[in-house]
Amino acid sequence: MSDSCKAQDVLVLLKLLTIAEEPWTFTRLAKSLGLSVGASHNALAHLRAAGLVYERAGDAVVARRRAADFLVHGVPAIFFPVKGGIEKGIPTGTSAPMLSKYADGKGKDGSVPTVWPSATGKLRGEVLLPLYKTVPAAAALDLALYELLALVDAIRAGRGKERRTCADVLVSKISPGDRGDRSELAAAE
Repeated sequence: MSDSCKAQDVLVLLKLLTIAEEPWTFTRLAKSLGLSVGASHNALAHLRAAGLVYERAGDAVVARRRAADFLVHGVPAIFFPVKGGIEKGIPTGTSAPMLSKYADGKGKDGSVPTVWPSATGKLRGEVLLPLYKTVPAAAALDLALYELLALVDAIRAGRGKERRTCADVLVSKISPGDRGDRSELAAAE
């Protein structure tokens, strides 16, 4: 078994950010993401090894600043965008409804929206393969997760201004503000 980061690890990290203080089990986590319980467990082990998650009082806690840095700088390099043809799908990146205000305006010139391919999708657009195959179904179950996934896709595959704007939005949504990771990491030690 490889200890390197996997796409489903990023999906688990984003889900942990959306559930924050809610109680969860590996079974609920796995079901909500379309993963096996074992894959969820392995993802959490990878996230701990990478220092993106630590344990506090028996709970997994996301090291938010470190996670933000990883999502903005690491994920686009490791999970580079793979685009395809035109298909029906679910809008992502700045084509997602909640992120359309961050589009750089080039979409108004007749360019095609970006979509995850999906049989349930209603919008025709250029395919961007999702981080993991279960992303479209998981996003359909959790609007907050959908927004984080769309932000990550905008950073992975968007134009320059879109990437910068969406990176700022993502960081503001998940970073701990003024506390910083030092207090989080001190609590973990």
